[in-house]
Amino acid sequence: MEGEPMETDRTEENDSEQYFEIGATVISGLEMFARDECQEKLKCKAEIGRGRIYFNIAKDQLHSIVTLQAVNNLFVLVNKDKNKELDLYGKKDSTLEYLKELVTHQDWSVPLAAWKEFTKSSHHLERPQDGTKNQCDNLPIFRVTCTRSSKEGRKHEFSSQEAASATGGRINDIFGWPVKMKDFDMEISVDINDTKVVLGINLTSESLHRRNITHFGPTTLQSTIAYCMLRMSCPQVGDIICDPMCGGSSIPIEGARTWASCYFLSGDNVEIATEKSEGNITAIEEKRNSITSKGLFLHLDVFQWDVTNLPLRSNSVDVFITDLPFGKRMGSKLNNWELYRRGLTEMARVCKPGTGRAVLLTQDKKCMARVLKMTNHLWRKKYLQFIRMGGLTAGMYSLTRVGRAAQVAAQTQS
Repeated sequence: MEGEPMETDRTEENDSEQYFEIGATVISGLEMFARDECQEKLKCKAEIGRGRIYFNIAKDQLHSIVTLQAVNNLFVLVNKDKNKELDLYGKKDSTLEYLKELVTHQDWSVPLAAWKEFTKSSHHLERPQDGTKNQCDNLPIFRVTCTRSSKEGRKHEFSSQEAASATGGRINDIFGWPVKMKDFDMEISVDINDTKVVLGINLTSESLHRRNITHFGPTTLQSTIAYCMLRMSCPQVGDIICDPMCGGSSIPIEGARTWASCYFLSGDNVEIATEKSEGNITAIEEKRNSITSKGLFLHLDVFQWDVTNLPLRSNSVDVFITDLPFGKRMGSKLNNWELYRRGLTEMARVCKPGTGRAVLLTQDKKCMARVLKMTNHLWRKKYLQFIRMGGLTAGMYSLTRVGRAAQVAAQTQS
Protein backbone atom coordinates (compact mmCIF):
# COMPACT_ATOMS: atom_id res chain seq x y z
CA MET A 1 0.00 0.00 0.00
CA GLU A 2 2.18 2.84 1.34
CA GLY A 3 5.57 1.15 1.22
CA GLU A 4 7.03 -2.25 2.04
CA PRO A 5 6.67 -3.32 5.66
CA MET A 6 9.64 -4.07 7.87
CA GLU A 7 9.28 -7.69 8.91
CA THR A 8 10.93 -9.07 12.02
CA ASP A 9 10.93 -12.59 13.39
CA ARG A 10 9.32 -12.11 16.78
CA THR A 11 9.64 -15.24 18.83
CA GLU A 12 10.64 -15.71 22.42
CA GLU A 13 13.33 -18.16 21.33
CA ASN A 14 15.12 -15.45 19.28
CA ASP A 15 14.69 -12.61 21.73
CA SER A 16 14.86 -12.36 25.51
CA GLU A 17 12.06 -9.75 25.46
CA GLN A 18 8.56 -11.07 26.02
CA TYR A 19 6.22 -11.18 23.02
CA PHE A 20 2.49 -11.74 22.88
CA GLU A 21 0.49 -13.25 20.02
CA ILE A 22 -2.37 -10.88 19.27
CA GLY A 23 -5.47 -11.49 17.19
CA ALA A 24 -7.78 -8.87 15.72
CA THR A 25 -11.23 -9.29 14.22
CA VAL A 26 -11.75 -7.69 10.81
CA ILE A 27 -14.68 -7.27 8.44
CA SER A 28 -14.51 -10.28 6.09
CA GLY A 29 -12.89 -9.18 2.84
CA LEU A 30 -10.80 -6.41 4.44
CA GLU A 31 -8.16 -8.65 6.03
CA MET A 32 -5.42 -7.54 3.63
CA PHE A 33 -5.95 -3.88 4.51
CA ALA A 34 -5.65 -4.72 8.21
CA ARG A 35 -2.54 -6.82 7.57
CA ASP A 36 -0.83 -4.04 5.60
CA GLU A 37 -1.72 -1.43 8.21
CA CYS A 38 -0.40 -3.65 11.00
CA GLN A 39 2.90 -4.23 9.20
CA GLU A 40 3.33 -0.54 8.41
CA LYS A 41 2.44 0.86 11.83
CA LEU A 42 3.76 -1.83 14.17
CA LYS A 43 6.63 -3.07 11.97
CA CYS A 44 5.72 -6.70 12.52
CA LYS A 45 4.69 -9.54 10.25
CA ALA A 46 0.94 -10.24 10.26
CA GLU A 47 -0.86 -13.43 9.23
CA ILE A 48 -4.32 -13.42 7.66
CA GLY A 49 -7.14 -15.66 8.87
CA ARG A 50 -10.81 -15.65 7.97
CA GLY A 51 -12.13 -12.38 9.37
CA ARG A 52 -8.97 -12.02 11.47
CA ILE A 53 -5.31 -11.12 11.47
CA TYR A 54 -2.64 -12.42 13.86
CA PHE A 55 0.69 -10.88 14.82
CA ASN A 56 3.33 -10.92 17.57
CA ILE A 57 4.03 -7.76 19.54
CA ALA A 58 6.63 -6.95 22.20
CA LYS A 59 5.48 -6.15 25.71
CA ASP A 60 6.69 -2.55 25.49
CA GLN A 61 4.65 -2.06 22.29
CA LEU A 62 1.47 -3.73 23.51
CA HIS A 63 -0.51 -0.52 24.05
CA SER A 64 0.26 0.65 20.50
CA ILE A 65 -2.08 -1.97 19.03
CA VAL A 66 -5.06 0.34 19.68
CA THR A 67 -3.72 2.63 16.92
CA LEU A 68 -4.87 0.08 14.32
CA GLN A 69 -7.84 1.53 12.45
CA ALA A 70 -8.89 -1.37 10.21
CA VAL A 71 -9.70 -3.81 13.04
CA ASN A 72 -12.81 -4.12 15.19
CA ASN A 73 -11.70 -6.02 18.31
CA LEU A 74 -8.35 -7.05 19.75
CA PHE A 75 -7.56 -10.16 21.78
CA VAL A 76 -4.54 -12.12 22.96
CA LEU A 77 -4.35 -15.73 21.78
CA VAL A 78 -4.40 -18.56 24.30
CA ASN A 79 -3.91 -21.60 22.05
CA LYS A 80 -0.90 -21.72 19.76
CA ASP A 81 -2.40 -24.33 17.40
CA LYS A 82 -5.09 -22.06 15.94
CA ASN A 83 -4.62 -23.54 12.44
CA LYS A 84 -4.99 -27.16 13.50
CA GLU A 85 -7.79 -29.04 11.74
CA LEU A 86 -10.16 -30.75 14.17
CA ASP A 87 -13.16 -33.05 13.87
CA LEU A 88 -15.88 -30.87 15.43
CA TYR A 89 -18.82 -32.52 13.66
CA GLY A 90 -18.93 -35.58 15.88
CA LYS A 91 -21.26 -36.27 18.79
CA LYS A 92 -21.97 -33.35 21.05
CA ASP A 93 -20.69 -34.83 24.29
CA SER A 94 -17.33 -35.89 22.88
CA THR A 95 -16.82 -32.55 21.11
CA LEU A 96 -17.63 -30.52 24.23
CA GLU A 97 -15.26 -32.74 26.20
CA TYR A 98 -12.56 -31.97 23.66
CA LEU A 99 -13.12 -28.22 24.19
CA LYS A 100 -12.66 -28.73 27.93
CA GLU A 101 -9.42 -30.61 27.34
CA LEU A 102 -8.23 -27.88 24.98
CA VAL A 103 -8.71 -25.32 27.76
CA THR A 104 -7.01 -27.54 30.33
CA HIS A 105 -3.78 -28.11 28.41
CA GLN A 106 -3.02 -24.53 27.42
CA ASP A 107 -0.32 -22.38 28.97
CA TRP A 108 -2.38 -19.45 30.24
CA SER A 109 0.48 -17.57 31.88
CA VAL A 110 1.61 -15.54 28.84
CA PRO A 111 -1.85 -14.44 27.56
CA LEU A 112 -2.91 -13.59 31.13
CA ALA A 113 0.25 -11.49 31.51
CA ALA A 114 -0.69 -9.65 28.30
CA TRP A 115 -4.24 -9.01 29.53
CA LYS A 116 -2.96 -7.77 32.89
CA GLU A 117 -0.43 -5.44 31.24
CA PHE A 118 -2.93 -4.08 28.72
CA THR A 119 -5.78 -3.49 31.19
CA LYS A 120 -3.50 -2.46 34.09
CA SER A 121 -5.43 -4.93 36.21
CA SER A 122 -4.47 -5.71 39.81
CA HIS A 123 -6.46 -8.95 39.94
CA HIS A 124 -4.92 -12.16 41.19
CA LEU A 125 -4.54 -14.41 38.12
CA GLU A 126 -2.26 -17.20 39.27
CA ARG A 127 -3.47 -20.77 38.89
CA PRO A 128 -3.90 -22.60 42.24
CA GLN A 129 -1.36 -25.35 42.84
CA ASP A 130 -2.16 -29.02 43.39
CA GLY A 131 -5.83 -28.58 42.54
CA THR A 132 -6.57 -26.59 45.69
CA LYS A 133 -9.41 -24.06 45.70
CA ASN A 134 -8.43 -20.46 44.97
CA GLN A 135 -8.81 -18.61 48.27
CA CYS A 136 -7.74 -15.15 47.07
CA ASP A 137 -10.18 -12.25 47.40
CA ASN A 138 -9.06 -10.24 44.36
CA LEU A 139 -10.13 -12.66 41.64
CA PRO A 140 -11.36 -11.45 38.23
CA ILE A 141 -14.99 -11.98 37.27
CA PHE A 142 -15.15 -13.52 33.80
CA ARG A 143 -17.50 -14.72 31.10
CA VAL A 144 -17.07 -16.80 27.94
CA THR A 145 -18.63 -16.01 24.57
CA CYS A 146 -18.60 -18.31 21.55
CA THR A 147 -19.04 -17.67 17.83
CA ARG A 148 -19.37 -20.47 15.30
CA SER A 149 -19.38 -20.90 11.56
CA SER A 150 -19.62 -24.14 9.60
CA LYS A 151 -19.44 -25.28 6.02
CA GLU A 152 -22.60 -25.17 3.97
CA GLY A 153 -24.53 -28.40 4.37
CA ARG A 154 -22.82 -29.31 7.66
CA LYS A 155 -23.87 -28.50 11.20
CA HIS A 156 -22.20 -28.79 14.57
CA GLU A 157 -24.11 -30.95 17.03
CA PHE A 158 -23.60 -28.36 19.80
CA SER A 159 -24.75 -24.76 20.14
CA SER A 160 -22.58 -21.71 20.78
CA GLN A 161 -24.08 -21.42 24.25
CA GLU A 162 -23.19 -25.05 25.05
CA ALA A 163 -19.61 -24.52 23.86
CA ALA A 164 -19.27 -21.36 25.95
CA SER A 165 -20.75 -23.10 29.00
CA ALA A 166 -18.39 -26.08 28.71
CA THR A 167 -15.37 -23.85 28.25
CA GLY A 168 -16.35 -21.49 31.05
CA GLY A 169 -17.03 -24.36 33.43
CA ARG A 170 -13.56 -25.80 32.91
CA ILE A 171 -11.91 -22.37 33.35
CA ASN A 172 -13.81 -21.97 36.60
CA ASP A 173 -12.56 -25.40 37.71
CA ILE A 174 -8.96 -24.49 36.89
CA PHE A 175 -8.73 -20.94 38.25
CA GLY A 176 -11.68 -20.62 40.59
CA TRP A 177 -12.73 -17.32 39.01
CA PRO A 178 -16.39 -16.33 39.49
CA VAL A 179 -18.65 -16.14 36.42
CA LYS A 180 -20.98 -13.26 35.60
CA MET A 181 -22.58 -12.38 32.26
CA LYS A 182 -22.67 -8.65 33.05
CA ASP A 183 -20.25 -6.37 34.90
CA PHE A 184 -17.38 -8.79 34.26
CA ASP A 185 -13.66 -7.98 34.31
CA MET A 186 -12.48 -10.43 31.66
CA GLU A 187 -14.11 -11.83 28.52
CA ILE A 188 -12.77 -15.04 27.01
CA SER A 189 -13.73 -15.74 23.42
CA VAL A 190 -14.08 -19.08 21.68
CA ASP A 191 -14.20 -18.81 17.89
CA ILE A 192 -15.10 -22.03 16.11
CA ASN A 193 -14.57 -21.72 12.37
CA ASP A 194 -15.72 -24.98 10.78
CA THR A 195 -12.97 -27.31 12.08
CA LYS A 196 -10.70 -24.84 13.89
CA VAL A 197 -10.87 -23.39 17.39
CA VAL A 198 -9.29 -20.13 18.53
CA LEU A 199 -9.23 -19.29 22.24
CA GLY A 200 -8.60 -15.68 23.14
CA ILE A 201 -8.82 -13.16 25.97
CA ASN A 202 -10.42 -9.93 24.76
CA LEU A 203 -8.35 -6.79 25.20
CA THR A 204 -10.94 -4.30 23.96
CA SER A 205 -14.27 -4.01 25.77
CA GLU A 206 -16.14 -2.60 22.75
CA SER A 207 -15.59 -2.55 19.01
CA LEU A 208 -13.17 0.07 17.69
CA HIS A 209 -15.50 0.75 14.75
CA ARG A 210 -17.55 3.11 16.94
CA ARG A 211 -14.62 5.42 17.69
CA ASN A 212 -15.71 8.55 15.76
CA ILE A 213 -19.50 8.52 15.78
CA THR A 214 -21.80 9.85 18.50
CA HIS A 215 -24.83 10.69 16.30
CA PHE A 216 -25.87 7.47 14.54
CA GLY A 217 -28.26 7.06 11.61
CA PRO A 218 -29.94 3.96 10.10
CA THR A 219 -27.03 3.36 7.72
CA THR A 220 -24.04 4.76 9.62
CA LEU A 221 -20.88 3.28 8.10
CA GLN A 222 -18.41 1.65 10.47
CA SER A 223 -15.23 3.68 10.95
CA THR A 224 -13.14 0.57 10.23
CA ILE A 225 -14.74 0.16 6.78
CA ALA A 226 -14.37 3.89 6.13
CA TYR A 227 -10.65 3.64 6.90
CA CYS A 228 -10.19 0.74 4.46
CA MET A 229 -12.03 2.64 1.72
CA LEU A 230 -9.74 5.61 2.29
CA ARG A 231 -6.66 3.37 2.13
CA MET A 232 -7.94 1.94 -1.16
CA SER A 233 -8.06 5.48 -2.61
CA CYS A 234 -4.37 6.12 -1.74
CA PRO A 235 -4.72 9.76 -0.51
CA GLN A 236 -1.89 12.08 -1.51
CA VAL A 237 -0.71 15.29 0.16
CA GLY A 238 -3.00 18.17 -0.80
CA ASP A 239 -5.80 16.00 -2.20
CA ILE A 240 -9.37 17.28 -2.06
CA ILE A 241 -11.51 14.31 -1.04
CA CYS A 242 -15.30 14.37 -1.21
CA ASP A 243 -18.09 12.17 0.14
CA PRO A 244 -21.18 13.39 -1.76
CA MET A 245 -23.63 11.08 0.11
CA CYS A 246 -22.09 11.28 3.55
CA GLY A 247 -24.83 10.24 5.99
CA GLY A 248 -23.17 10.83 9.38
CA SER A 249 -19.79 11.59 7.73
CA SER A 250 -17.98 8.43 8.89
CA ILE A 251 -15.67 8.55 5.85
CA PRO A 252 -14.69 12.26 5.91
CA ILE A 253 -14.18 12.26 9.70
CA GLU A 254 -11.97 9.16 9.55
CA GLY A 255 -10.06 10.71 6.66
CA ALA A 256 -9.62 14.12 8.27
CA ARG A 257 -8.29 12.52 11.45
CA THR A 258 -5.81 10.29 9.62
CA TRP A 259 -4.78 12.26 6.51
CA ALA A 260 -4.47 15.77 7.94
CA SER A 261 -2.65 16.96 4.80
CA CYS A 262 -5.84 16.49 2.73
CA TYR A 263 -9.00 18.60 2.66
CA PHE A 264 -12.40 16.89 2.97
CA LEU A 265 -15.84 17.84 1.67
CA SER A 266 -18.93 16.15 3.06
CA GLY A 267 -22.51 16.49 1.84
CA ASP A 268 -25.94 14.93 1.67
CA ASN A 269 -29.37 15.87 0.32
CA VAL A 270 -31.11 15.15 3.64
CA GLU A 271 -30.97 17.87 6.28
CA ILE A 272 -30.92 15.42 9.18
CA ALA A 273 -27.79 13.79 7.71
CA THR A 274 -25.91 17.09 7.63
CA GLU A 275 -27.05 17.80 11.19
CA LYS A 276 -25.72 14.43 12.35
CA SER A 277 -22.47 15.10 10.47
CA GLU A 278 -22.01 18.47 12.17
CA GLY A 279 -22.78 16.87 15.54
CA ASN A 280 -20.18 14.16 14.99
CA ILE A 281 -17.55 16.66 13.86
CA THR A 282 -18.21 18.94 16.84
CA ALA A 283 -17.95 16.00 19.26
CA ILE A 284 -14.60 14.94 17.77
CA GLU A 285 -13.17 18.46 17.88
CA GLU A 286 -14.35 19.03 21.45
CA LYS A 287 -12.77 15.75 22.54
CA ARG A 288 -9.49 16.59 20.84
CA ASN A 289 -9.36 20.09 22.29
CA SER A 290 -10.16 18.83 25.78
CA ILE A 291 -6.89 16.90 25.60
CA THR A 292 -4.80 19.70 24.10
CA SER A 293 -5.24 23.48 24.14
CA LYS A 294 -3.87 23.94 20.63
CA GLY A 295 -7.30 24.46 19.06
CA LEU A 296 -7.17 21.50 16.68
CA PHE A 297 -9.94 21.41 14.06
CA LEU A 298 -10.65 18.97 11.26
CA HIS A 299 -10.00 20.06 7.68
CA LEU A 300 -13.59 19.23 6.80
CA ASP A 301 -16.69 21.14 5.69
CA VAL A 302 -20.30 19.88 5.50
CA PHE A 303 -22.91 20.93 2.93
CA GLN A 304 -26.45 20.06 1.95
CA TRP A 305 -26.54 19.24 -1.74
CA ASP A 306 -27.74 16.86 -4.44
CA VAL A 307 -25.16 14.35 -5.71
CA THR A 308 -26.62 14.65 -9.22
CA ASN A 309 -26.09 18.43 -9.24
CA LEU A 310 -23.07 19.28 -7.12
CA PRO A 311 -22.27 22.98 -6.45
CA LEU A 312 -18.59 22.36 -7.25
CA ARG A 313 -16.36 23.48 -10.11
CA SER A 314 -15.46 21.02 -12.85
CA ASN A 315 -12.14 19.19 -12.39
CA SER A 316 -11.81 20.40 -8.78
CA VAL A 317 -11.89 17.18 -6.70
CA ASP A 318 -9.15 14.54 -6.54
CA VAL A 319 -11.06 11.68 -4.90
CA PHE A 320 -14.69 10.71 -4.39
CA ILE A 321 -15.42 8.16 -1.65
CA THR A 322 -18.95 7.22 -0.63
CA ASP A 323 -21.24 4.49 0.64
CA LEU A 324 -24.01 4.33 -1.96
CA PRO A 325 -27.62 3.56 -0.94
CA PHE A 326 -28.51 0.06 -2.11
CA GLY A 327 -32.15 -0.50 -1.30
CA LYS A 328 -32.06 -2.56 1.91
CA ARG A 329 -32.01 0.11 4.61
CA MET A 330 -31.97 3.25 2.47
CA GLY A 331 -33.05 4.05 -1.08
CA SER A 332 -34.63 1.45 -3.38
CA LYS A 333 -33.47 -0.90 -6.13
CA LEU A 334 -35.87 0.82 -8.51
CA ASN A 335 -34.31 4.24 -7.97
CA ASN A 336 -30.69 3.09 -7.82
CA TRP A 337 -30.32 2.86 -11.58
CA GLU A 338 -31.04 6.55 -12.15
CA LEU A 339 -29.22 7.70 -9.00
CA TYR A 340 -26.07 5.74 -9.78
CA ARG A 341 -26.00 6.80 -13.44
CA ARG A 342 -26.56 10.49 -12.77
CA GLY A 343 -24.35 10.45 -9.66
CA LEU A 344 -21.36 8.88 -11.42
CA THR A 345 -21.77 11.27 -14.35
CA GLU A 346 -21.79 14.30 -12.05
CA MET A 347 -18.85 12.99 -10.02
CA ALA A 348 -16.93 12.54 -13.29
CA ARG A 349 -17.57 16.21 -14.16
CA VAL A 350 -16.15 17.37 -10.84
CA CYS A 351 -13.31 14.81 -10.62
CA LYS A 352 -9.93 15.62 -12.20
CA PRO A 353 -9.47 13.70 -15.49
CA GLY A 354 -6.54 11.32 -15.62
CA THR A 355 -5.50 11.55 -11.96
CA GLY A 356 -8.93 11.53 -10.27
CA ARG A 357 -10.30 8.42 -8.66
CA ALA A 358 -13.26 7.09 -6.70
CA VAL A 359 -13.98 4.35 -4.16
CA LEU A 360 -17.65 3.37 -4.01
CA LEU A 361 -19.37 0.85 -1.74
CA THR A 362 -22.66 -0.84 -2.64
CA GLN A 363 -24.54 -4.09 -2.27
CA ASP A 364 -26.43 -3.45 -5.53
CA LYS A 365 -23.72 -5.00 -7.69
CA LYS A 366 -25.94 -5.68 -10.73
CA CYS A 367 -26.95 -2.04 -10.95
CA MET A 368 -23.34 -0.93 -10.47
CA ALA A 369 -22.13 -3.21 -13.26
CA ARG A 370 -24.72 -1.75 -15.67
CA VAL A 371 -23.88 1.82 -14.77
CA LEU A 372 -20.12 1.29 -15.09
CA LYS A 373 -20.72 -0.13 -18.56
CA MET A 374 -22.78 2.95 -19.45
CA THR A 375 -20.12 5.33 -18.10
CA ASN A 376 -16.99 3.52 -19.29
CA HIS A 377 -15.96 6.67 -21.19
CA LEU A 378 -15.76 8.43 -17.79
CA TRP A 379 -14.67 5.77 -15.31
CA ARG A 380 -12.49 2.66 -15.43
CA LYS A 381 -12.86 -0.11 -12.86
CA LYS A 382 -9.44 -0.71 -11.36
CA TYR A 383 -10.31 -3.13 -8.57
CA LEU A 384 -13.31 -4.78 -6.91
CA GLN A 385 -13.23 -6.18 -3.38
CA PHE A 386 -16.18 -8.07 -1.91
CA ILE A 387 -16.85 -7.66 1.82
CA ARG A 388 -19.44 -8.87 4.33
CA MET A 389 -21.35 -5.95 5.81
CA GLY A 390 -24.39 -6.34 8.06
CA GLY A 391 -24.99 -9.88 6.83
CA LEU A 392 -24.87 -8.76 3.17
CA THR A 393 -22.18 -9.10 0.52
CA ALA A 394 -21.17 -5.67 -0.72
CA GLY A 395 -18.73 -4.58 -3.41
CA MET A 396 -16.01 -2.00 -2.81
CA TYR A 397 -15.16 -0.51 -6.22
CA SER A 398 -11.92 1.32 -6.97
CA LEU A 399 -12.37 3.52 -10.06
CA THR A 400 -10.06 5.83 -11.99
CA ARG A 401 -11.21 8.90 -13.90
CA VAL A 402 -10.61 8.55 -17.64
CA GLY A 403 -8.27 11.18 -19.11
CA ARG A 404 -9.51 13.76 -21.61
CA ALA A 405 -7.99 12.12 -24.69
CA ALA A 406 -9.31 8.67 -23.78
CA GLN A 407 -12.72 10.13 -23.00
CA VAL A 408 -12.96 11.87 -26.38
CA ALA A 409 -11.80 8.68 -28.15
CA ALA A 410 -14.39 6.57 -26.33
CA GLN A 411 -17.18 9.02 -27.16
CA THR A 412 -16.10 9.11 -30.83
CA GLN A 413 -16.13 5.30 -31.08
CA SER A 414 -19.59 5.10 -29.52
